Amino acid sequence: MLIAAQLAAGVPLALWGLRRRSGGWTFAGAVLVAQGALGLAYERMRAGRARARDR
Repeated sequence: MLIAAQLAAGVPLALWGLRRRSGGWTFAGAVLVAQGALGLAYERMRAGRARARDR
């Protein structure tokens, strides 16, 4: 749930920062997007391992 919130907040924040040419806001949005993307990748990897283990 937190992962989705990070992505949902990070994308518009990064775009807003780019429009305003504000490096700080753009960086903050990029960090949120990166954390969300890495979190999603981790969750998918974890789910895949659980399925492989249950076979």
